[in-house]
Amino acid sequence: MSGCYCDDGDHPETYRHGEVAKSRKEYRCCECSKRLPVGSAFQFFWGVWSGEAATYRTCFDCVAFKNWCEAHVPCICWNSFGSMIDDALEAMREYDDDCPGLYAETREKVKALYATRAAAKLEA
Repeated sequence: MSGCYCDDGDHPETYRHGEVAKSRKEYRCCECSKRLPVGSAFQFFWGVWSGEAATYRTCFDCVAFKNWCEAHVPCICWNSFGSMIDDALEAMREYDDDCPGLYAETREKVKALYATRAAAKLEA
């Protein structure tokens, strides 16, 4: 995105990201906390911040939501893993004057993410 600047603070010293992986044990999505059962695919991110390694797994519902957000605004700053929904709502609220209804549509998509997570809990 041209013209987009994010002062997003701490960057990893080294990292691997965007890879698709399959779980060998149960995990949770770092964004919505949806259960990722054994054998399910997710987006994988690993990095080292200040000498400490961390791994993040994101479900494809959250990846799709993030991609949708990035496609609808000229600039969105993702602050850290686990804050995607808050970051998205904040950005969409800022752009709602330029594109009325964007914030409301984003809220509906967030509700759908949580509904998917709730349905997955019932299946477990």
